Amino acid sequence: MAGDGCPTNTGSSITGLAFEDGTSNYPAEYRGALFFADNSRGCIWAMQRGASGQPDPARIVPIANGVAGPVQLLTGPGGDMFYVTHHGGQLRRISYPEGVNRPPVAVATATPSSGAAPLTVQFDGSQSTDPDPGAILSYAWDLTGNGQFTDSTAPSPSRTYLQQGSITVGLRVTDQGGLSDTTTVQVAVGDAADPDPVPVIDSPASDVNWQVGESVSFAGSAVDAQDGALPASALTWRLIMHHCVTDGSCHQHQIQTFTGAAGGSFAAPDHEYPSHLELVLTARDSDGNTASTNVLLDPKTVGLEFTSSPGGLQLTVGQQTQQASFSRTVIVGSANSISAPTPQNPGDFWFVR
Repeated sequence: MAGDGCPTNTGSSITGLAFEDGTSNYPAEYRGALFFADNSRGCIWAMQRGASGQPDPARIVPIANGVAGPVQLLTGPGGDMFYVTHHGGQLRRISYPEGVNRPPVAVATATPSSGAAPLTVQFDGSQSTDPDPGAILSYAWDLTGNGQFTDSTAPSPSRTYLQQGSITVGLRVTDQGGLSDTTTVQVAVGDAADPDPVPVIDSPASDVNWQVGESVSFAGSAVDAQDGALPASALTWRLIMHHCVTDGSCHQHQIQTFTGAAGGSFAAPDHEYPSHLELVLTARDSDGNTASTNVLLDPKTVGLEFTSSPGGLQLTVGQQTQQASFSRTVIVGSANSISAPTPQNPGDFWFVR
């Protein structure tokens, strides 16, 4: 299903099916649901019951993504769902409220992030977090920028760089349930006698607000002390979505990359609020020195009011369930799903959809 955080370019292979057996371990909306897993996409979903009491394909909700090859689902003796991972060789439990497992948030820093070779950089990933209480994170670093997260498993490794150039260092943090998040930090190793280029974003300005589907144009340039004005081929743009949650923590989704371009445009993506876009321009000179600048772009928002009849019923908007009446702020033009858990008993009567 679109927007559930699961990859769509890996094919699909349904490898596990199990019905929740109606215990009180999970919220009411999951009672009797059909849980199913996809080994290729590394995700697990629940197909909740519809008005007929049978699993409804229109009521599929994500349970976990980034799972290391789920191949079997089953109900345990205590009523919780369990799954077996093919790649990790592990048996995992889907519990509540600690789970349905939520993914961690990777945070990486580099000190210093630039300087003349040889450059010793101290990295730190210890500020990475997991929203589930008691979660233990494991760390995997790509310190060479080759895309392989095999250089270190320490929370705060260091490395000395001898060659000039720009290195995109990656950190992947993984929780005990197999969910992971990845972030990057740039390290620029240069010649002390050769200053970095200076990129400039001409548009859009930081006061530009966007709505979903709107075309946003961008343009920029860069100059270098030795090379002069750099050509468009020396410029790279990255569009990043920053998504923040109610506890104040944020994580990133890289939306699009534009290489060898002095300008262009993009269609503002759909995403739940609160979130904002970051447009990053990176320039590379003839010696391989790089420098970046960025602009942050906030969305246009609108407030939506939700009520129920009779009052006091639970409503689910997006991934959050709350007792009506309440309000939500969303991005203008965004798609927002609305449903009512069933059954509900707000007073003297039961209500069933």
